[in-house]
Amino acid sequence: MSERPLLCVVTGMEHSGTTFLSKLLTAHPTVNAAFECGILLGENPREVLALEPWSDWFVTPIEEGHWGLTLEQFEEVAAASDWDGAYAKVIEHCPLFQEGENRIVDKSPRYLQDLPE
Repeated sequence: MSERPLLCVVTGMEHSGTTFLSKLLTAHPTVNAAFECGILLGENPREVLALEPWSDWFVTPIEEGHWGLTLEQFEEVAAASDWDGAYAKVIEHCPLFQEGENRIVDKSPRYLQDLPE
């Protein structure tokens, strides 16, 4: 992948339109996302395995609006050596992404509290 897999991070106060903005961005044919990712809440990709409820959302079916990864695929995401690798694994394994969709939007109002860092 020549481009970085993460297109942008959407954050803001809860009920301020972050989901709407995320949906607008994913209307582009090469961009996709499911419900809140939350992967950046850890110090490194490995910590996403213990982040609740985000870790559950990775293995919740896409029919419920989530990422639809198997536990094994989610563990591959967490085993990535850096954030770009983790997002690339999400794109590789998530059934939401079709051929040619190679950018991801990560959204979580929870990120707002970590912006200064």
